[in-house]
Amino acid sequence: MTVPPISQYPHSVTFTTLPDMPNNFYSIAVPADSYYSGTVIINGSLTTLNWTPIRDTNGVITGYGYNTTVYGSSTISHSHANGRIYVSAYGFSLGGGYGYPAGILLQPINCVPIFIFNSTLYYATEGDNEAMIFIQKQKINSSINVIQVSSKDFNETVIFASGETIKAVSLPIPDDHYTGSTEYINLTLNSETDEETCAETTIVIKDNDGELMLF
Repeated sequence: MTVPPISQYPHSVTFTTLPDMPNNFYSIAVPADSYYSGTVIINGSLTTLNWTPIRDTNGVITGYGYNTTVYGSSTISHSHANGRIYVSAYGFSLGGGYGYPAGILLQPINCVPIFIFNSTLYYATEGDNEAMIFIQKQKINSSINVIQVSSKDFNETVIFASGETIKAVSLPIPDDHYTGSTEYINLTLNSETDEETCAETTIVIKDNDGELMLF
């Protein structure tokens, strides 16, 4: 079964299970980004699911997964207007089985932008006060030297001097002094003149207030 990169996750999918297959399921995966709220929209209803964390090799949660049985047709959407979701449908019987991705975007992924982040993932901890990210100019001969770094609560203009190929940008990391889960900041690069702007990154902010104790 094809599993696309996150950049090819759609916002919403509609799929149908095979009518003659006795056991049918679907699996959902969503990125652990600032759009994640623990909910999705299933057949028009906002639904909270019992998600399973998906961790990277450092143990940091980078996504959430869920699977369950299903029969017939379903439409599943991310609960945030800008959120992305991946859904696969599958089933099996004693005689065989099937599986397919319920939806994949077909946007070009061979984009070579003028500017990129030098990493798709950065790590920070509450209390660090700031996180340093680095922007690289790939097309050295380009006359475009201005780029916007943006997130939901941050926007900064970065200007490259002639011949300069990398710039550091400092983002403030707030400390809320409350015990909580890992937080995420999504960043994009935008330029009015760079039509091939396809660079994005995520800052993973670990909580520094200890574990939440329940009594």
